Amino acid sequence: MNNLQITPFIKSLPKVELHIHIEGTLTPTLRWTLAARNKIPLPYKTLSDLKASYAITLNHRPELNGRQPGIPTFLEAYFAGCEVLRTEADFYDLAMAYLHRCAEMNVRYTEPFFDIQAHTRRGVPASAVLDGYLRAQHDAVVKYGVRSQWILCFLRDEPVEKGLAAYWEARPWAGGSVHGGKGLFHAVGLASNAYERPPLLFEEGFGLARADGLHVTMHCDFGQKDTHEHVRQAIFEDGDGGFVS
Repeated sequence: MNNLQITPFIKSLPKVELHIHIEGTLTPTLRWTLAARNKIPLPYKTLSDLKASYAITLNHRPELNGRQPGIPTFLEAYFAGCEVLRTEADFYDLAMAYLHRCAEMNVRYTEPFFDIQAHTRRGVPASAVLDGYLRAQHDAVVKYGVRSQWILCFLRDEPVEKGLAAYWEARPWAGGSVHGGKGLFHAVGLASNAYERPPLLFEEGFGLARADGLHVTMHCDFGQKDTHEHVRQAIFEDGDGGFVS
């Protein structure tokens, strides 16, 4: 963390983690390992080269800020990392690595965001993603003492219909009042590029989740050209008085 020093007092405090996108926790070392395991070529000759590629300031909003030649945007780097995730074991290892780091920081409870769309569109079965995370959710309680309830995300820059289809595909792994649900996720949210994609577009998906007894949440759209309008819609135009619950 840029040589930030954590005091023993802060380190020892029990903590919760309420906003983390699990794919974004993929470390260069694990990415290198999974690429080798799955025989996926990377555009880096050595692990050191891969690590060096992370030591840059990534542009999160190229639509607003323009591009820096030769430097990937935040989301381009994020989704490039996803390419090495192919099997249930990969998603399990990703989640367990993150949950182990939680234990090291005395994080007792976490609510990771995840999605299946970024993986199913690459030909990865949804069950590989969901079962890998579900197994990690259970094992981390026993091994690390870290509890987690997960948040399934709609990808904002994908068609709404694809998000709804993803919800129905993932629904057997839900908690809430879903009959026979496996209890992996207790809420739905949003992920990916929010540019000109207000939360209200996904109102039907949030309605489905609410009907299933799940919580709903959204990003604040910080840094967007229409941040305040998106927030206003989410608070005042949703029929139930706001998305956040």
